[in-house]
Amino acid sequence: MSIRSLHCFVMLGLVLASVAGCTGPGPLRPIAEQAVSLNGRCEGTGQTGLRESSALTVTANTVRALSWQVDGGPRGQCRFDLADFRQTRSRPHIELAARSGTGCRLMIWRDPRHITLSHAGCERQCPSGLLADALPVIFDPVSGGCAAS
Repeated sequence: MSIRSLHCFVMLGLVLASVAGCTGPGPLRPIAEQAVSLNGRCEGTGQTGLRESSALTVTANTVRALSWQVDGGPRGQCRFDLADFRQTRSRPHIELAARSGTGCRLMIWRDPRHITLSHAGCERQCPSGLLADALPVIFDPVSGGCAAS
């Protein structure tokens, strides 16, 4: 075995040992499913200069209203509105699929302290590269505003 191979083998062992130690006591368990109900609004500007504005109304895992705009200034903007999507899932997370057939999906889920709105596969609906800088919107489930970071 060469020195380089031995080095790689030792490094792999250290990585596996550290990952094994990260699981904590007992087996990992999924986050308990929680119903999503929210009347939320969140606006802000990220570190990359993107301005995001979102309004979301969900009652018992059914999306009633959704408007999410990502504005990159001279880079362009994109917008997601409920009328352009259909709800395809309500459990264990909410999923909306674009009616256009582009493969764009919006997902909404709740963990113990937040309600998150995120996108996947929506690059064709927005100017090139804009969504790479767009972070998920994280709502405070109690106030309906932006969650504190």
